[in-house]
Amino acid sequence: MVIDNQIYSQLADTWWTEDTVLCLLRMHVNPCRFAYFREIIERMKIDPRECRVLDIGCGGGFLSEEFARLGCRVVGVDASAESLETARAHAAISGFDIDYRHAFAEQLPCDDREFDIVCCCDVLEH
Repeated sequence: MVIDNQIYSQLADTWWTEDTVLCLLRMHVNPCRFAYFREIIERMKIDPRECRVLDIGCGGGFLSEEFARLGCRVVGVDASAESLETARAHAAISGFDIDYRHAFAEQLPCDDREFDIVCCCDVLEH
């Protein structure tokens, strides 16, 4: 099976659109997934306002915005420049100050030990 990661660039403008394939992630997968991250943050007694999060493969920004909503300082990295444009636009509309960076997971534009939490969801299978 060939995996075409260009699909994320082709569908980039639909990340936040209802009734699309990417909407399934936001509406049905993300709530359960983020509940896990929130539980870990609470269990580890991490103050979200002092927490730096790296979201590798952030796509349109679903998880990045959830972390930002908690008060975390978030950097989102993705290989799709088009998806990052959508993520930036939605974050601006939502009032979130998220640092989105165009890069590949193999060469992250970050310093070692810069983050308290690193997540990489829906990426490695590709």
